This record gives sequence, C-alpha cells and structure tokens, in this order.
Amino acid sequence: MSMLAVTFDFIMHMDTQLVNLATNYPQLIYGLLFAVIFCESAFIITPFLPGDSLLFAAGSIAALSYINIYLLILLLLVAAIVGGAINYTLGRWLGEHLLKYFRWIKPKNITDAQHFFDKHGANAIIIARFMPIFRTFTPFIVGMVKMNHKKFTLYNTIGALLWIGLLVGTGYFFGNLPIVKAHFGWIIIAIIVISLLPALINYFWALKTHRDA
Repeated sequence: MSMLAVTFDFIMHMDTQLVNLATNYPQLIYGLLFAVIFCESAFIITPFLPGDSLLFAAGSIAALSYINIYLLILLLLVAAIVGGAINYTLGRWLGEHLLKYFRWIKPKNITDAQHFFDKHGANAIIIARFMPIFRTFTPFIVGMVKMNHKKFTLYNTIGALLWIGLLVGTGYFFGNLPIVKAHFGWIIIAIIVISLLPALINYFWALKTHRDA
C-alpha cells in the first residue's frame, strides 16, 4: 500500500484510531498528541503534521470520556506555546546563518518580512495558527526579523489559546453528533482543505499579480 493510501486511510478512520489508542494506551495518547502539536509548532522541518484535524479528533475523543478534556487542553497549550517559542528562538539565532548557506532566502525577502511584521505582526502570528505550513514557518521568520520577544510571546500565546480552544472545543461539542460520526473522515478532510484555502488563495493571487506586473 502506498504512503498516500496509508495517510488517506488514517485520516478516514482517525476517530477509531485515536479511540483504540485512548482505550488501550491512555497515557500514550497524551504523549502522542503533545508530540505532534509541539513538533508542528517548533520545527520548520515538520510543517506536514496534521494539527487542525488532530485537534478536532482529540476533542471528539475527549467527549467520550476516554481522555480528560482539561488535561488535554493544558498539555496542547503547553505544546503549542513552547513549540512556537522554540521556533522563534531558532529563527532569531540561526536566521543570519541560513542567509549565508541557503541562497533562495534573499535579503530583500527578510527586509519585506520585517516591514510586514512591524505593521501586521499581531494579526500575522494569530492568523497563521489556523493555516497549515504558515503556523510552522511564521514563528521562525518572526525570529529572523527580530520581532520584540515580549510582543511575540503575547501573540504566540493568544494564537495558541484560540487555535487549541476553538478546534478542540468544536470537536468536543460537535464531534460525536451522529451525522458527524457517520462522516467523520470526510469532515476531517474538509477541515484540512478549508484551513489550506487562505494559503492557496494568497499563492494564486501573488502568482496573478506577478504575471500582470
């Protein structure tokens, strides 16, 4: 079976996969969820991890009392906030070195990013939490452009609170409705697609603007 087929099968049966883990290895499920959210937030090499869909699924599993919702939210908040802080720190300390060794990172891009985050920093950090790939790269880039640490910490925390609260809360309150359970896999796919829309729209808009220029 191909990797794509395995991934699709996991997504389509994520609810039962997590239920089985939570039933047989209740402590392991906390560690697994923590690790996924932490790595997606902390390292630019793991932007592919299923943050949004996993949070929704975890909330729906907590509603079945397999795992404690309060402990779940606390652990995921720590994972997201600390992960973002580590990513920011890596960007702040390694950014200049990356400019020397990776020619595709142009100084002009960094300057433009500096102006962008100076003007829209708060919104950029918070909104990026709801956008796959962007939520992984944004803290690193913010660190590279030397955004004020206290300012980043504040909005990194706000973004994590909103992201974890909304996704886990939605899964907790709606994930086990009969209609949702009957179409759980497709709903997870819809969440992934919807979360990717802003990035896709921005990409095609930039492409169109470049062609028209």
